[in-house]
Amino acid sequence: DDSSESLSLQLDVIRNPVYGCDNGPTSKLIPPSERITYTWNNINVFTITKEKHKRRYICCGQRSTVEGSQRKHILKNVCGIARPGELLAILGSSGAGKSTLLNALTFRAAKTLTLSGTRYVNGSPVNPKLLTCRSAYVRQDDLFIGNLTVREHLVFQ
Repeated sequence: DDSSESLSLQLDVIRNPVYGCDNGPTSKLIPPSERITYTWNNINVFTITKEKHKRRYICCGQRSTVEGSQRKHILKNVCGIARPGELLAILGSSGAGKSTLLNALTFRAAKTLTLSGTRYVNGSPVNPKLLTCRSAYVRQDDLFIGNLTVREHLVFQ
């Protein structure tokens, strides 16, 4: 009976809609084998800054000038989770560390920064090489080419 076959196929399409549809829970949108939960715990980012002003000391009758540097704590014990099928927004004022956090989570931080903390994909520690090969985002300081799509920018980045 062709009508029952046709009905069965139509029901399968309704149960497993294409990605991006907003008509059901995540469990129906993304196959279990493709679901990724990304978590991060105690992400800390430090940098060494040179002091702008020289300190002058008088010791034993002699004057000496010392340039100092200090360790600056940019991100402190940041934790979070990105679940499959959900939109995650990172909000904050200018200079709050949003880009620094994204760079730290994707192992794209500047060499002048010191990072600590853990990152997991589906509960397993993240392989930095694998993550950088399989993930991308458009950075705020990138030069954009007007006739490329967002997808093309991510591919050619």
